[in-house]
Amino acid sequence: MREWTIKRLRFKRVSEPLNQLEQLFKTAYEEFFKDGKVELIRIREPLPFDDPDYLDIAFVYSSPKERNYREAMDFFNHVRLKLEELNDERFPVMSFIDYDDYLENTPKELMV
Repeated sequence: MREWTIKRLRFKRVSEPLNQLEQLFKTAYEEFFKDGKVELIRIREPLPFDDPDYLDIAFVYSSPKERNYREAMDFFNHVRLKLEELNDERFPVMSFIDYDDYLENTPKELMV
């Protein structure tokens, strides 16, 4: 992988200063999923050749139970309402990764 691609795809630690959207997604996740905690979050805005009307958001979470499809859809609607409050009309494309899976399957050089 090229260096710029690796940098763009890296996760950010939640303990680092968060921009407004990162804080919004972290807070929304922890409000919505009372039993879950966001360990890492990644927001990747589209590359110049991509459609600019979406946000790619990955949540690395720890929780005593797995997320199911229905919860994810309800959370998606919750996030859309939060984005609308900020007058942000981009479409959130979200993925959920269990923290243990992240640790097990992410190469060490890509971990933060």
